[in-house]
Amino acid sequence: MADFTHPVSHSRRPHRPAPRRLRFAAAATLLCAIAGPACDHEDPDSPLLDRRFLAQSVLIGGEPHELVPNTNLSLAFSEADAEFGGDGWLSAHAGCNSFGAGYSLRGDTLVLRGGVSTTAGCDQPLGMQEDWYFDLLRARPRLELDGNQLVLETADTRIEYLDKEVANPDRELVGPVWEVHSVVEGEVAWGASWDEPATFVFSEDGTVEVFGGCNWASGRYSGDGGTLRFTDVVSTDLWCNDEAGRLEDAVFVILQDNLSVHWEIDDVRLALDAGDRGLRLSVRDE
Repeated sequence: MADFTHPVSHSRRPHRPAPRRLRFAAAATLLCAIAGPACDHEDPDSPLLDRRFLAQSVLIGGEPHELVPNTNLSLAFSEADAEFGGDGWLSAHAGCNSFGAGYSLRGDTLVLRGGVSTTAGCDQPLGMQEDWYFDLLRARPRLELDGNQLVLETADTRIEYLDKEVANPDRELVGPVWEVHSVVEGEVAWGASWDEPATFVFSEDGTVEVFGGCNWASGRYSGDGGTLRFTDVVSTDLWCNDEAGRLEDAVFVILQDNLSVHWEIDDVRLALDAGDRGLRLSVRDE
């Protein structure tokens, strides 16, 4: 049997990832100092507020551009952070790190105020894709919104988006095969091109089947709002090489008996967080 009594640090972060304002407090203070009195707030009637968009097509030089397989480009708009300023807060994702910045609309031009991002190491060509995307957002593209369709355009690039609620509603926890693509340990996230990625499958009867990257485990789960607890977990006890063993240790930490695990689904991505440890998963393509 695998040991599920791994010690967990008592200096835990909150179960939910730290709010943007706390995580980027130092940068926010600097940016707002530069912006001065322009630290305003988004119009509550803005048609962009509290919406997320997913790319449907990308053209560069008039030719279709293929994204890295199993990735997409997203763009989300929320209320302004007083410390960053602007009309609102923009969040973006290209398959690895998350990017955020205050933004303003000057006519039909999207203007960002600074910018901050997570710093997970990304395999190529994914790293190049997100660098290109985040740079494009900083390049003051033209923004056009027509109902559920949004377009960003520069001199040589055009990205057409569709509102996420139309394009791809959030998946349910139960049913899909959730595949681990990165591990969170404190302020650091890491991943690898695992030959056999870890997976979770949640069933309607309250059971869960987990492949840790080497060994298999099964048990029960219960949910209360945004919190999961795993119980009665048992596993095989095969020898694992270093890479698979490191992944498995990270997975099995989450499975500790009755540990409070915060979970959140966004589109096809699932986040599981317990203190300063966490997993990032996505729906496996069938």
